[in-house]
Amino acid sequence: MTAQEADQQAARLALTAQADGLRRELSELDSAMSAVREECDPDPADVGPKATSLEQLRLQHDRAGVALSRTLAALDRLDGHSFGLCLDCGRVIGRERMLAVPHAERCVQCEETRSGL
Repeated sequence: MTAQEADQQAARLALTAQADGLRRELSELDSAMSAVREECDPDPADVGPKATSLEQLRLQHDRAGVALSRTLAALDRLDGHSFGLCLDCGRVIGRERMLAVPHAERCVQCEETRSGL
């Protein structure tokens, strides 16, 4: 097995574990949001805190959903043999970056340009 194949296998394992964890997190957040919605509390003073809790849970759910989408996209790139190539410029992202952030979509230079850094 070449070093590149070993790196890709390690990335696949990390991405698969990350996707599984994110799916669990999304399920737990769905349950928590349902529980907050189902609480029948006639006290108007509790409406504000419930709305705040729901908003925080929704934001966490959105972040986890985006992370899962990026993780699944990285797994697709592994299957499509485009893993490790920048989506913007097409250059190799770099081994160190891919090992540290296996769901990275862009090289450091394109990411900095995109972020305005």
